[in-house]
Order: sequence, then C-alpha cells, then structure tokens
Amino acid sequence: MSFSFFSPTYVDNYWIKDRTFFSDMKLGLTNAALGSELNMLHSWSFNNPFGITQQYDIGSLLAGFWNTAYKNANATFSMNMMNMPMMQGFQFPAMPGVQTIPPTVEKEPDKELTDEEKKEFQTKKDAFNKLYKEYDELDSETKKALGLDKILKSVKTDYDAESNNTPETMQKCINTLKEKISNIKSEDLKKILSKTQSEGVRDDRIDALYTDSITPDKIYSSLIGASVLKSDNIILELDTTLGKKHKPTLVEVLTQRKDSGKEDVKFIKDSVDKVVSTLIERANEDDLRDSESVRNASSTLADKLKAYMEDKKCTQENKTALVEAFENLYKEIKLELARKQDKANLDKIEELPEGLQAKYVDENGNLKEEFRINEKETINFLNGIKKGWINAQELAASGFKEVKAFTNLTAASISQKGRDEVKEEDTTAEQENKEETTESKPNIFKRLWNKVCECYSTLTNMETNYDVCDPSFLHIKR
Repeated sequence: MSFSFFSPTYVDNYWIKDRTFFSDMKLGLTNAALGSELNMLHSWSFNNPFGITQQYDIGSLLAGFWNTAYKNANATFSMNMMNMPMMQGFQFPAMPGVQTIPPTVEKEPDKELTDEEKKEFQTKKDAFNKLYKEYDELDSETKKALGLDKILKSVKTDYDAESNNTPETMQKCINTLKEKISNIKSEDLKKILSKTQSEGVRDDRIDALYTDSITPDKIYSSLIGASVLKSDNIILELDTTLGKKHKPTLVEVLTQRKDSGKEDVKFIKDSVDKVVSTLIERANEDDLRDSESVRNASSTLADKLKAYMEDKKCTQENKTALVEAFENLYKEIKLELARKQDKANLDKIEELPEGLQAKYVDENGNLKEEFRINEKETINFLNGIKKGWINAQELAASGFKEVKAFTNLTAASISQKGRDEVKEEDTTAEQENKEETTESKPNIFKRLWNKVCECYSTLTNMETNYDVCDPSFLHIKR
C-alpha cells in the first residue's frame, strides 16, 4: 500500500544526498513506521471509534489521532534503535498541514522552596489542572460562544510561564481563571441557550378565509378551506395573524360574517368547528397534555364551542365567548411551550461546570429571570398583541420579580405590589395620557398638525380623520 503523503519530499534532504546504506535504511524506516501508523486509519470507524466522547468534534478527533500516531512512531523507532547511538534522538517529520499537539509543560516548583512549599505548589497545580480540564472538555461550540477558548488560551500561557513556580503564582493562575469566568457577559451566556422554534409551514391559501369575498361553501372546501390548518401549523398561523399582521383570529373573522341562508351558516359553523378543534388537538399532544393550565383552557374552549354550535340564533354572546376562549388557549399553549424550552435549557446548564452553573441559576436551583429567555419573550410578545394580556399579578405568580422588564401592563390589573414595582412606568404613562387629553393648551406643533389634517380633510371632502395623514410627519405624536 502506498502513502503519497510520506514521499522523500518531506524528509531531510541530507538523507537523500548522502547516498549511503545508512541514509537509505533510515529513509526506509521513516516511511515504514509512519506507514504502519497510517494503516490504522483504514480500519478506524467514525460510527463507533475507540475512546470517542461527546466532547470532541471530528476535527479534534483527527488531530488527536495524528498526534498519537506521531508520538507512537517516534517511541517505536527509538526503542528499535536503542543500540545505534547515531539514531538516538531521531524525530519523525510532522505530517504537512497537521499541527502536532505539544506535550503539556510539567511544572516544577522553584528549587529554593521548602518541602512544605513544594507540597503546597503541587496541591495548587493539581487544583488548577482540574479546574482547567472542566472547562476545556466542553464542546468547541460552547467554548466559542462563551469566549472560553480565548480565556483558556490566555490562562494556559500564564500557567506555562517559567516564572510560575511558586504556590503564590499558581494560586494567581487559579484566581485569574475564576475571575475571567465570572466576567463572562450575560449576552454571551445567553448564546448557548436554545429558543422555541416555529411549528410547521404556513399555507398561504388560508389568507382567502380572512376576506368576505370567498363564499361560505368554499370556506369549508378542501381546496381553500379551513382544512389547510393542521395541529402542526395552527400556532404559527396565530403567531402570524395576531403578532405580525395584527389582525383578528380566523375564528373571530368567521363568526362575524354576515352571510344569509341556513346553508351559509352551516358551512361557516363547520369551518369554525374545524379551526377550534385543530387548536384543541394541538393542546392534547404529548408535549402539552401534562400542563394543567392548557388542559383547563382546552376544556373551557370545548364547552364554548359546543354552546356556539348548538346556538341556532348564533348570538353575539356565544360568539364573543368562543373567540375569547380560543385566544386564551392559544396564550396558554405559547406560555407552556416557552416554559418547556427554558426547562430544557436548565437541564443543559446543569451539565456545565459549577462555576458556570452559578451564573445561570439562583439559590433555589432555578433559572435566573434574565435567562428565562423564552418565557420572557413570549410574555412580551403576547402583551404586544393585547395590552396587559399577562398582568403583573400573573407575572408574580410565575416567579417574576422584575415586573418593569415587561411591556404593556394595564394599570387596572396590577396588584398593589405590582403598582410599586411599575411606579415609574405608570407615572410616565399618566403624563403621556395627560398630554394627549389636555386640549386647552396644545403645543404649537400639535396645533399646526391638527390644522394640516383639517385642511386636508376639507379639500378631499372627507370627515376629519387623523389616520389619513402621515403619522411620520415631523415625528409628531398625535
């Protein structure tokens, strides 16, 4: 078997120029030894390699393999050439393009230290190596995200320095490593936390259902009807409709249609039933069925759907109750999915070294508020859809203390404790409201803007409507 990597091109030139038996033998042994090591690669399996752990990626494994081969070749050759003084100290050339891993510097204490100081030095050295190993064994992706690769490289340089030969200098290396770990920024710590993923793919055919132009029979048809909604994409549909497009839900749109005729009502009711049942189906799947809040909201929605379907007159009361129950189940599903993802992040953090764990969890072993990224983002998202959809009292019940971190809290729903926590926000809101409602002394810019709107309305023979005017004009708040 030929190994083109180890041709004479990569061997010292003087071996070839010598042209003696000795140089030929040395050259042959070089290629033979490295060839035997390389031969192991053909029987090595990526599926179940020896000594592989989850902490190493393929690049690290290959680098380790070549380094081991390199050292084994030198050791074997040295042993075989023990009786040949001229061959002692020989080193094989490193493989081109592969950086061999240098042996770890074996730190020795200063010779002038006392026996007790030398023993203390050894103890601190072992402590440093243990601490260093805990972080170095993390996967490369985590180390890069947290900046640990640079931290470890910097600390290792200090450790390998010749001046590091006393208990004090070794303790300094330990302190430096701990300090650098403690100074990792929160934004970098969040980089290794996973976020909830969108469910399924949105079907654009559903857009037609939000208009009045489509006939009731087509609403329920398999081509363009409610059948395009499924349990794996209904949450994405509601995220898009409520959160991105700021439109009412499909249930609200369908129940508010003014179609006439018994057949029309039947088709619309069947479509509403399909949409609502799809959300209930999503709530009953394995990842949500254990949540008490989701179960309760699902049960309530089922009751409201039954009342709506049995209501021959389709009263507004039943329609409104159905829409509210539908939206409430959506809210509970979103919150539960967020909590589950944060729980998965906590499980991931528990595998990190203790020094990193302490930055993520509180004294009770729970995620600190700033790292409950999924629940916080979901709450802000929901409150962006409906002001105060999740109020201060509910936040406190969920374990959040920093209420000011959340948006759109309604004053009416804030408990006394919540009022104290959001006092600054309430004061600001009251001032803005006062400015908007005080018409006695409007500022000059607002008066000017009102006149522009009135003039425009008069010219176009329309009723005064500020929405007709461009709200971005001079960035004036109306």
